[in-house]
Amino acid sequence: MRYVHKGIAARISSILRGFRGPQTLRDLPRDQVAVRLAVLYADLDHAHGFYEGNSRTLREFTRCMADAAGYTLDWTKGGIGAEARNTLYVARDVEVLERFYPGLNEERAMATDDRHEYQAWWHLEKLRRLRGENTLERIFAQALTAKP
Repeated sequence: MRYVHKGIAARISSILRGFRGPQTLRDLPRDQVAVRLAVLYADLDHAHGFYEGNSRTLREFTRCMADAAGYTLDWTKGGIGAEARNTLYVARDVEVLERFYPGLNEERAMATDDRHEYQAWWHLEKLRRLRGENTLERIFAQALTAKP
């Protein structure tokens, strides 16, 4: 997987500044909260701040952000068992590859001299088929409810 390897702390700081905290989610409809949290999750995963436990840490971090904004992010609603976790990882991997290779399509992949870019396109196409409708935004939307 293609992650940020240099300037990780600066990249994470930039992502969090751009997000502007959980208070920015409070008056948004649930579907918009799901989109914002999915983008945050994917951006932070691409930055990959933790060598070990990155996914577990990101799930807990986004759960805490949702909680601070007045929402419950219940990963078990998305069924965080092995199959659902794999669904989450496929959706996440699509997002990370799209961040590392923005705009990568078949035409560009066929014209490139960069073997890694071509391979990324091949993997991205396969992952998109596996992902189907289970986008990161949809997974968040299924797991997210407003607190009473």
